[in-house]
Amino acid sequence: MPAIFTRLAMSRQSSARVQMSRESTSRLSAGSPTSPKGVRTIEPLIKPVGQQLQKRQGNLGAFEDEKLGIYHRQLDHMESVFQQARDVRCGLQQMYAERNQFILDSLAEIRADTDVRARVHMDHLKEFSDEFDENMEAGNIKLLNQLKHDLIACGRRYTGCNKVIGVMDEAIQKEARECQDQAERETEALTKRLQEHSDNLEEQIAERHEQHDSYCVTLVEHFKVLREKLKVETAARKEQFVEVNKSIIEEYEAMNKVRDVEDVSIRERLVVLRKALEEQVVDRIAAQKSVAKDMMHYMDQFKDAIEALNRAQAETTKQLNTIKKKTGFQEMGG
Repeated sequence: MPAIFTRLAMSRQSSARVQMSRESTSRLSAGSPTSPKGVRTIEPLIKPVGQQLQKRQGNLGAFEDEKLGIYHRQLDHMESVFQQARDVRCGLQQMYAERNQFILDSLAEIRADTDVRARVHMDHLKEFSDEFDENMEAGNIKLLNQLKHDLIACGRRYTGCNKVIGVMDEAIQKEARECQDQAERETEALTKRLQEHSDNLEEQIAERHEQHDSYCVTLVEHFKVLREKLKVETAARKEQFVEVNKSIIEEYEAMNKVRDVEDVSIRERLVVLRKALEEQVVDRIAAQKSVAKDMMHYMDQFKDAIEALNRAQAETTKQLNTIKKKTGFQEMGG
C-alpha cells in the first residue's frame, strides 16, 4: 500500500511539471489579452525575454522541437506510472483472492460448527418439548379431576347453606320480635329504678357536703398538732445529726487505715498483672509475626500467579498478532 501512494505522488509531480511547462510555453508564445473587439493583439517582447528565446533556439538542433520532447518525456513517465499501477493492482487482486478464499473457508467451518451445535440444541429442545407436553397433559388431567371434585363439594356446601340460611332467618326474625317485646316490658321497671337511684344520689351529695366540712375542721386541727411535732423532731434530728457525723468521721479514719494496709497488697497484685501483660504482649507479637509471614507467603504466591497470567496473556497477544499477519489485517488497517 505505501508503494502505491508513492507512485501516485510521483505521477502527480510529473503532471504538475507538465502543467508548469505548458504554462511557461503559453506565457512565452501567447500574446496580450484580447481587445474589446475580440481581436488578439501581439505585444512586443522585452529584451530579456528575447535573449532567452534566442539562447534556447541556439541550443536546439535540426528537426528538434522542445515542446514535443517534453511531451514525449511526460508520456514515458506516465506509461511507467501506469505500468506500476497495473502491477500493484495485479498483486492486490491476488492478495484479495487469497483473503476471500480464507474468509470463505472460515465461513464454511463456522457454518459447519453452527449446524452441528444447532442440531444438538434442536434435539435438546425436542426432548424438552416432549417432556413438557407429557407433564402438561398429566397436570391438566390432575387439575380437571381436582376441579370436578371441588365443584361437587361446593355444590353440596351450597345446598346445605341454603337450607341452614332459611332456618336461621326464621329464628332471627322470631328472636327480634321477642327482644322487642322484652325491651318494652322492662322499660317501665328500669325507669322506676333510675328515679330511685337519682333520689339516692341527691341524699348522698348532701351527706358528703356535711362530711367535707367536718373533715376540713379536723384536718386543720391535725396540721396544728403536726407542726408542733415537727418543731420537736427538728431539734432532736439536729442533735442526732451531730452524733452521727462524729461517728462517721471516726469510721472514715478507721477505713482509711484499713485501705492503706490493703493498698500494699493491691500494688503487689498490679505488679503481677503487669508481668502477665508483658508476657501476653510478647505472645501477641510472636503471633503477629506468624500472621505477617503467612501473609507474605500468600502475596508471593499471588505474585507468581499474576506473572503466570501476564505470560499467558503475552503469549495470547503474540498468537493474535501472528494470526493478524497471516490474515493481512495489519495491511488493511494501514
